[in-house]
Amino acid sequence: MSNYQQYGPPQGPPHQPQQPLPPAFPQHQYGQQYGAPQQSGYGWGPQFGPPGMPPGPPGWQRPPRPPKRRNTGLLVSLGMLGVLGVVALVTVIGVALNNKGGGDDPTTSQPNWTPTATPTPPPEPTYYPTSTASTEPPPTVQPTTTRPTPTRPTTRPTTPPPDKPNDRQIVTKDGFYYIGLLPGSNCRESKGRQTAIGPAAVYIGTLKKCLDRNWAAPVRRGRDNFRAPSLVVMNGTVGMTPCGGGSAFRSFYCSTNQTIYMDALTGIRQYNKSSQYTNAAQVRMFVRMATSQTMAHEYGHHLQEISGILPAYYNLRYELTSYDAKLELSRRKELQASCFGAVFMGANRNTYPVTGAARREWNWLVIHSGDEYDTERTHGSRIVHSYWSQRGFNSRNTNLCNTFTSGSSLVR
Repeated sequence: MSNYQQYGPPQGPPHQPQQPLPPAFPQHQYGQQYGAPQQSGYGWGPQFGPPGMPPGPPGWQRPPRPPKRRNTGLLVSLGMLGVLGVVALVTVIGVALNNKGGGDDPTTSQPNWTPTATPTPPPEPTYYPTSTASTEPPPTVQPTTTRPTPTRPTTRPTTPPPDKPNDRQIVTKDGFYYIGLLPGSNCRESKGRQTAIGPAAVYIGTLKKCLDRNWAAPVRRGRDNFRAPSLVVMNGTVGMTPCGGGSAFRSFYCSTNQTIYMDALTGIRQYNKSSQYTNAAQVRMFVRMATSQTMAHEYGHHLQEISGILPAYYNLRYELTSYDAKLELSRRKELQASCFGAVFMGANRNTYPVTGAARREWNWLVIHSGDEYDTERTHGSRIVHSYWSQRGFNSRNTNLCNTFTSGSSLVR
């Protein structure tokens, strides 16, 4: 599960210090809960676990035995035909025909009778080729072997497939980093406003469709399979998810079921209170940009998931023994998700738009998002969060979001 961590409360946009400050807009916690790697349900469906073994096959009956062969002298003799050859065949058949009992002994005595005349012996059988019958057993012919003549192979040996990349190579060199400049998708902000759960869901859902459309082709260009995430818009606390319980005031991405859980209640409350402030338009614009950036950030975690970066991150983090090293790796993951989200916002800056007042509120938001006020440094300081967000927005290039190759000073 990836939670957008609550950062220090915003102190108000710096470009209008004389106006009353809007109420604190809790930043959404993003990032996975930490510990052993999560078991992600890739292709396992709603059970969120490996499919059960199929039921055993139905009972079956042994097929009937084949009928026994008749044990006659003739059949026994014919069974020896392949062994004794042509010469032995005639001799054995003659013995079998003269054997009344059909036994195994070919020397069984003949019946005792006295001929009245000397019979004329039958002519000797003629074989092809002609030869004289012999009582000697046929010689055993040893098979002859001829050593094959070696020949030069006509084709080159098959090149073995390349080794699969390890986790370190995936987080630093995955093809997703080399998709080039992200083009805009003519994405436009929804006309709906976050006054209630219905229009808030439309607002967030419209942005999600833009993200799906904009990222599909580039992900495939990086030789990864694109799968759009599911979306749940929360109007309060959500029940148990595969990544744990979902809380109001907090948006998160769950990699197990590849679903973004977006908090709508916070934005609804802030939007409806905006009329209490003299800078009401600024407050409403702040809510719109905060919702847009949060959704783009959580989508950034989904991009990490389907590119293989997020699963590889879990493996690397699980192997670390130093708590500080685990925190630094977590910051690399979170800062990259913000950078990916900013790449999308920058690519659609002119059509969404993120210009004028919207750009000022977006800038203020990313500058004042940081975990200095938290007990754990899991998301990065305000300075580095602003650095990576602006870097992604201005470059529109995922290659400049490679936080896993950066020095520690840029992920502090």
